Amino acid sequence: MAAINGCSGHFKGVSIAVPPSGLTLGRDRAGKGRLSLDEDTDVSREHCRVQYDEHILRFRVTDLGSSNGTFLMPGDRRLVAHEEVQCEAGQVIRVGPHSLFELTSDPSVPSPTAPGAAVAAQSAPFDLLTASRVGNPRSKSETTRLLCASALLRRVKFADEVLNYLESRSRAVLPELGLDMQLLAHVCTYASDRAKRFDVYMLLCVLAALGVAIIDPAIAIGIFAVSSACVSFLDGSGRSTLVARFRRENFSGFDPKKEFSATLPAEVTSSLPSDQQNLIVYTGFVPFMGAGVSLGGWSFVVDIDKPTEKPGSAGDSIPFRVEELYQAVGENLIDLNLRGLEVEDFFFVNGCEIRDDKEILPDIYGRPSQQLNSDRAKRYIGDSDARIRHYRWIRVHDWDEELVMSYLLRCTIRGRNMFVEINRCLLTPIRDEFRKIDKLPPLNAWRTIGQALASLVIGPIHASLSPLILFGRFSEALGDLFGTKERRRRREITENRRFDYGAGQGYRQSCSSGNFGHFFQKADGDFYTKVLEKAVLDSIITFLDDHHVDTSDLRERQTLIMNSGIIVHGGDVKAESLAVGAGAQAVKTQSSPRRWKEKRGAA
Repeated sequence: MAAINGCSGHFKGVSIAVPPSGLTLGRDRAGKGRLSLDEDTDVSREHCRVQYDEHILRFRVTDLGSSNGTFLMPGDRRLVAHEEVQCEAGQVIRVGPHSLFELTSDPSVPSPTAPGAAVAAQSAPFDLLTASRVGNPRSKSETTRLLCASALLRRVKFADEVLNYLESRSRAVLPELGLDMQLLAHVCTYASDRAKRFDVYMLLCVLAALGVAIIDPAIAIGIFAVSSACVSFLDGSGRSTLVARFRRENFSGFDPKKEFSATLPAEVTSSLPSDQQNLIVYTGFVPFMGAGVSLGGWSFVVDIDKPTEKPGSAGDSIPFRVEELYQAVGENLIDLNLRGLEVEDFFFVNGCEIRDDKEILPDIYGRPSQQLNSDRAKRYIGDSDARIRHYRWIRVHDWDEELVMSYLLRCTIRGRNMFVEINRCLLTPIRDEFRKIDKLPPLNAWRTIGQALASLVIGPIHASLSPLILFGRFSEALGDLFGTKERRRRREITENRRFDYGAGQGYRQSCSSGNFGHFFQKADGDFYTKVLEKAVLDSIITFLDDHHVDTSDLRERQTLIMNSGIIVHGGDVKAESLAVGAGAQAVKTQSSPRRWKEKRGAA
């Protein structure tokens, strides 16, 4: 008998039979052929429908026009509304942001090896964690919408800046939190190609006018003015139509991946962050590149051989492995049921120290790898290494991916002491200069007339400059053709044994404002700080208590930790760090995002 097995949420571990007529999932009241997900407010009243076809031995899944979508896992492939999709038994579907179900012809407890189920559970013992997507996919995030629109509004300057960043062949790849970098690369490539065609058309206007000038200069001037104005108007109106699709009210129903399907060069493709990324090669002092503004942190040392002195407890402390502690913390975090929560295992290494590591840097003239293999990665968890350090990256994405609160947790045991370290980072919303699309008036007849009149002035001016613009592009292409830049880059790598392959900061971070854009964002940031710190500390204390380790000193300091943290003045993000417990350390940190341009040379 066909069924769906719950992999997460309220129905985790529950098997629900799929009747011959099908099963409808949604917030509507439960009944015959209906499964109620009323505890999840992000699920539509009639969200999706699952049927099992006994003739072909396959499931048929249909999204019923839901607001937050039905997805096939892994990969987060969103189903087209009212379009039936056939699925094999074992397929995992995500209903809205939270609820996952495995399709099975043998109702039982959800298989731990089902595609997507292990990722969703995030609690397989001692396994490396990779983040499952929650909420809207990155391609529909607010940050993606605004930056893609900026690529069209700010013409070739912004697009070329993004593409130059991606084409840096020796720069390591960083996670771009809340941003679909692949989609942005497609839009920037489209905008750059469109600008090149525009300049060519303008040059043709100049050449046509010069040809006519031999016969009649007066007519040539008229042809030049009219043709260049027409080209300028058509280019401007076309861009306005594309930009309008990135307006907030139009974006949800627009599929930009189909519209902007430009072919990306190999060097750009290799620079896009992978969903399986677990390695960050950084430059400079602070390793947590891409996570945003550093808010400092706290650390403490616990004597794990010192048994508890609680009444009723006797004997020595119980030995444990760091992996077990990570497991306990992870399970407690998942139980918070926070929307937007992601937990991953990440590894950090300085870009000057990877030259002789063939796994991380297979080619000294190429780009560092994004991923450590699982066997090597597991060796670093709980262990000490002079070059590579493991952190469990806990983060919450909120405000449609515009706000990302990160906690990087590291636990290591050396002798009888366990060192616990937390580093806090905050990725703030992008700057106002990238929000121009939300300030533009809607397209109407008067605006179109204004564009036409402006083209009468802008067109001839741009056409006059087009020979110089194209000459600059030609010179750059000629340099690439003869490999001048490439030879210089290779010579620098060859001569410098400590060449820095690290990335200074991600493009998403370089666009950050360093400020909260809204008072409620500040309030939510404070909420996540308190919730996550309490969950982490409670998990550690409970785990140590269960292993009969003395936690009296840590308990006394817990309130002090909870009352420290982010201080906000006028919307600016600042921080004070705190050290607690015996052997505690702290560093007071105040920083703000730096523009990527400042790090361009290092990358």
